[in-house]
Amino acid sequence: MLSEAKIVKNSRIVVVGASDTSISFIEALLSISYLHFSNIILVAPGGLPNGHFNDKTENLKAYSTSYTKEELKKLMLESRVRVINARMVDIDRSDKNIILHDNTVVPYDTLILGMGIQDKTLNTLGYGSRGIAPLPKGLERADGILSIDDPYLYDHLRKDGTLINMLTDKKRVKNCVLYGRSLNTYCCIQGLIQRGVKPDQITLAIPAIECHVQESYDVPEIMYEDLPSIYPDAFDDENILQKIQDGLEKIGVRIIRNAKLIEIIQDDEGLETVLFKLLDLPEENSEDDEEEGIEEKSEQGSNMGSGAAGTGEDNSQNDEDGEQEDHEVKKKIKRKKNELEVDCKVLITAGHRDVDQDVFLSIHNNGLVYNGRLIVDKSF
Repeated sequence: MLSEAKIVKNSRIVVVGASDTSISFIEALLSISYLHFSNIILVAPGGLPNGHFNDKTENLKAYSTSYTKEELKKLMLESRVRVINARMVDIDRSDKNIILHDNTVVPYDTLILGMGIQDKTLNTLGYGSRGIAPLPKGLERADGILSIDDPYLYDHLRKDGTLINMLTDKKRVKNCVLYGRSLNTYCCIQGLIQRGVKPDQITLAIPAIECHVQESYDVPEIMYEDLPSIYPDAFDDENILQKIQDGLEKIGVRIIRNAKLIEIIQDDEGLETVLFKLLDLPEENSEDDEEEGIEEKSEQGSNMGSGAAGTGEDNSQNDEDGEQEDHEVKKKIKRKKNELEVDCKVLITAGHRDVDQDVFLSIHNNGLVYNGRLIVDKSF
């Protein structure tokens, strides 16, 4: 078979996304014994998944079991396929090319879309992850705020990088918050500890499963049908989940259960604190409970309440204005009885997933339909 002549196929085949579907499609083409495809291009933000880490314990997110790191390494795609580290933002069907985030034009004869769905928690809060370029309209970027599906996650959290150096600085202790309930959050905790971050600097905030998802649905029944695919639980067994969480708390990781992220607070240096709404606590409390909350907050310092309020007023006021301002701060603390502020310099979200907005618009605007039906469904 090695001596048999192969028919050379020079068709430009462009595959977008490094998902299991895309890689298996390329593997199927390369395994045809009588054909040689000389012009296969893989557009993969962040590159091939097997090039991000050397040891399994350095992994920062959960990958599918369809391809292990060893299997991907044996495929040698980097030497058989041209890999472009970029994001697709548009499709030009008339000229048969795709537009990348840096305005590079890649022509194709056959285009395969297999990019899947990504974490969208930050988008619902009005933020974009650090490595997303160009930044979609209506979103802002902040230092220290990352999504688990950021294409350059491993570059941002490399051992000698700025964020890891900040978290491992012994003189100025900084905290990291992971927000989500999927398996990615637990994998990320392992990866951070492996990179030298102490467990007591890590906070795991677990939201309710419908948090940030229900805003996109009008019918709750449809939402709960989609949740297993767009927001799967970390473990199918409650006993396993409890055992993992007990182990994390034993080594020092702080776990906040049933908390919804409602606000990201920044200072001049970037991320300062994140504000959670504790869903277990009632909205309205008795006056005695509110007074207790004021005393607890005041012991921590009244500046935390004023910073969360974001009034921007000057503290250098006369005595009369000072009394009124103090009264306003107490009102704010009363209102935030069921809310919790957590100081942190790094926030990593691993919540519900949805289609990338640029990909959706490029598909929708080009009318990619077949027999009157859309090629992809609502879960992409």
